Amino acid sequence: MDMTLKKMFTILFRNLLLILLCTIIGGTAGYVVSRFIVDPTYQSSAKLCVLPGENDVPSNANLNTLNYSQQIVKTYIEILNSNSFYVSILDEAQLKDTYTPAQLQKMVTFTIMNQTTVFQITVRADSPEHAKRLADAAAAMAPVQITKAKSAATVSLVDPAVEPTVPSSPNIRLNTVIGAILGMAIAVLIAFLREMLDTRIHSQEELAAEQGDIVLVSRQFKTFAAKGLMKDRFHYLQPAYNAVGTEAGRNAAAYWNR
Repeated sequence: MDMTLKKMFTILFRNLLLILLCTIIGGTAGYVVSRFIVDPTYQSSAKLCVLPGENDVPSNANLNTLNYSQQIVKTYIEILNSNSFYVSILDEAQLKDTYTPAQLQKMVTFTIMNQTTVFQITVRADSPEHAKRLADAAAAMAPVQITKAKSAATVSLVDPAVEPTVPSSPNIRLNTVIGAILGMAIAVLIAFLREMLDTRIHSQEELAAEQGDIVLVSRQFKTFAAKGLMKDRFHYLQPAYNAVGTEAGRNAAAYWNR
């Protein structure tokens, strides 16, 4: 079946109710799942600045000192990403009975800020209070953990953690929009698949378009009522038959001369 632009718009219009319904259902499903089923997650972050000790910086360092310091910060983050650090956080936050070190490791992320010696510790938890307590504990224990490995390093708190007031995920608005788009896409797919799999002939014009050896005599019958060429509901006036005969002759001649 040839799919022209006009045919595509016809299919979409014919299935408009289905498309609208699936869009509404998809958006509603996205909202309900995000609002009532998925547990909210809260996150709290603290920023720290690390200055390496003199022994960590090569004596011939010049303009590359900052770059070297950034590499040192990556090393310090690797030091923090250890089981002993997560155990110390849970002890400091008094949450060792709530989370295991392995669970906490999955809840914590480290980010170097804009290629500086400042890095951010972000903690995600299922309650805003726990997120804040764990982030505070991480900020408090990070200097202790780093100076154990590098005694000359200096770690200072740049930005303390704040208790979140809204969840960081799920994004209810975004998920609602995504659900609506998916519902609409599914409806459009169903509409086109149903059209492609439907081999029935729905009108004389469609039959003529599908079969090259069939000639449509006239397309004017459906216009006669508006033109006042109907004798009654089922019969036409003579000018209507004349118009049909003229068009039929032209269509037959075009068919035989092609």
